[in-house]
Amino acid sequence: MLKPIVKNSLYSHVVDQLLTEIKKGTWGPGEKFLGEKELAQQFEVSRNSVREALKSLQHMGVIESFPGRGTFVTEEALRIIQNTELIQLLSNNQGSTMDLLEVRMAIEVQAADLAARKATEEEVEQLKVLVDILSEKMTNKKDYSVAGFNFHMQIAKMSKNQYIYKFFQAISKELLAQRNPEFQRTIDMKRSLQDHEKVYEAIAAGNSMLARHSMYAHFQHAMEDIKRSE
Repeated sequence: MLKPIVKNSLYSHVVDQLLTEIKKGTWGPGEKFLGEKELAQQFEVSRNSVREALKSLQHMGVIESFPGRGTFVTEEALRIIQNTELIQLLSNNQGSTMDLLEVRMAIEVQAADLAARKATEEEVEQLKVLVDILSEKMTNKKDYSVAGFNFHMQIAKMSKNQYIYKFFQAISKELLAQRNPEFQRTIDMKRSLQDHEKVYEAIAAGNSMLARHSMYAHFQHAMEDIKRSE
C-alpha cells in the first residue's frame, strides 16, 4: 500500500516505496507501471517529484518507457534491485563480520581450488612474495590489512574466473575494513600465518584438493577466533 510522502525527502522516499512494491510483486516483470498522475495522487506529491523518481528507476534499469504505450517493469527488475541492495549492504557496512566471512569462505575455497589448477609459475612466484610480506607483518605484529588483502586478491586473480575476481574488486573496501585493529587483535596471529602459508604451499604444488581444505580451515579458524572473543 503506497503511503503519503513527507515533503523533506520526497525523491528518495518515492524511489524506496516503488522499489518495495516491485519486490512485493505489486508490479511484476513486464507489467505496466502507474503513470505520473496516478502516482503523484497516491503519494500526495508533485508530478515533478514523481517524474524524478521514475527517471532514477529508469537509469537503474528497473522500469522502461515506450512512447504511446506507457511505462513497464523490466524483466531484469528484481535482479537489479537485489544487486543494488547487496552493494548498499556492503557500502553501509550493515552486515556482520561473520556474515562476510561466511560469504568469503564459500567463494574463496573455490578460488583456491581453481588457482591451484590454473596458476602460472609467475603468478605462484607473486603469491610467494605476498605471503612473505604477510609473514613479516604478522610476525612483527604490524598492521597486515593491506598485505592480507593483497594475498587473497592474488588468489582470486589466479582463479582465472572473472566473476570471482570482479566480486572481490567490488567489495575491496569492505575486505580492507574487515581487517581493522580490533579484528587483528582477535585473530590467533600465529595460526593465521600458518594457514596462509599452507594455502600458498598447496597452490604452489598444484594440489587443488589440499588448497580447498587449507582455505576452508583458514576461515574456520578465523570464525572460531571471533566467536571466542564474543
